[in-house]
Amino acid sequence: MSEYPIQSARTVAYRALCLGTLLRRNALEMGMRNLDDLPVAIRGGWKREHEGIQQHLKTWVVEEKILGYFSPDERQLMDAELGSWQQLDTAKIVWRCESLGIMLWALDIVDVPYYDTQFDADSLLEPLDILNPTIDFIWQASLREADVIHDARNLAEKWHWRARIKQQQLRGDSLPDGIASYDELVKQVADATYATGNIPDVIEDDFPVMGKAYAQLTDDQYSTISSIAKERHYALNWLCQMSDDWDNVPTETTL
Repeated sequence: MSEYPIQSARTVAYRALCLGTLLRRNALEMGMRNLDDLPVAIRGGWKREHEGIQQHLKTWVVEEKILGYFSPDERQLMDAELGSWQQLDTAKIVWRCESLGIMLWALDIVDVPYYDTQFDADSLLEPLDILNPTIDFIWQASLREADVIHDARNLAEKWHWRARIKQQQLRGDSLPDGIASYDELVKQVADATYATGNIPDVIEDDFPVMGKAYAQLTDDQYSTISSIAKERHYALNWLCQMSDDWDNVPTETTL
């Protein structure tokens, strides 16, 4: 793959702040969803507290000049009435934690967990210091070397490819010319990825994950691990400017 130019450090920092703000808003949504389970005597105070934080968030993104960096879909979520998000909205934002982790990794603030482990949301929100001045975070932002980011993007694509190969195998899709089986195809890519030091081992001719071969994952494990790969691939493709439209970043896998 030809190398794409990396987003600027300032743009990445603002993208991290947008994602962090949405995760903070999501926590408010989850709190409002539990409103009916609370004793009647404290529901009003609980609701007012959450509405106050939501208004503070909306004011903060304007005052800190973050609002213009939200994508159209993100603006719609931020503008929605508190408590109105749908389950799909919440699920999407929960997985944006992986994208936020990639942004902070690119800014050399955190490390990326292995592809069977999710980022911890609380740890990611701490350096953003949501609702406080952002000037230090923005002006101190600097990126890792471009080749390091490109290597990370290539690795994310491999993990996303492995997830899609499992889907194609289940559907019975045709194999590329010259490949006798899906097992052979996976072995070739796993061996090549191991040879470059991007995975620690090969288990049963497959990517190692959760201490076993990828093919041995349960359905629930596969759902989690494939989502990790997809979200990190999405974020890294944006970082490498394969699209500047955050709402529509392509994630084709063409190894």
